[in-house]
Amino acid sequence: PQRDTFITNYGPANVRKTGSNFGSCEILHTFRVAPLSGSAGGFAATASLGNILTKFDLSPIQVMTASLLAPSSGIVYRLRMTDTIHDQTKPTSFDLSLQAVSQDWDEGIGHDVDNFSDLGVANWEKAKSNVYWTSAGASGSGPIVSQHFDTGHENIDVDVSSIVNAWLTGGLPNYGFLIKMSASDPDYTDRYIKMFHGRETFFKDKRPHLEAE
Repeated sequence: PQRDTFITNYGPANVRKTGSNFGSCEILHTFRVAPLSGSAGGFAATASLGNILTKFDLSPIQVMTASLLAPSSGIVYRLRMTDTIHDQTKPTSFDLSLQAVSQDWDEGIGHDVDNFSDLGVANWEKAKSNVYWTSAGASGSGPIVSQHFDTGHENIDVDVSSIVNAWLTGGLPNYGFLIKMSASDPDYTDRYIKMFHGRETFFKDKRPHLEAE
């Protein structure tokens, strides 16, 4: 990816830190944490969420199709992201949805996932320093694709051709993918945390990639 990050309205010590940035994190988080009963310590009685943003440069594909080195149609595009082993509870039997991000955004340089002390953009409230998300947590547009996870240890390996083709044909601006827990889950459902290696990971063979076949 050219850039990637995750954004969240969660915070340690029961205080939401919606201004935190994680643009330099080597690991990307997506999650749904069930709400507390009632409002306490700044937490409203709604779930805490984590959404992943990742953008790829499509110009090499456009150059190849323009020069006839690759066909302009019939290519299948797959997004591949590698699961991260961690010591927290993994979700099981859940779906992730993927959609085109509807606004441009900055990556930022934050990396503190312990205290959420690095403030910056993008974050849960803002896409850029002077631009708020139309809907907090980012919103998507165009086709939606999804992948089901049984054990929670699976990688992302999903056909995103409908989204990529919309970018290549100009049907949608390429602001990248929005990856999040399925919106069909009830608000009280606890999906814990799912992690993937991001572009800054120390393991080069585990970096996300967009594959054309």
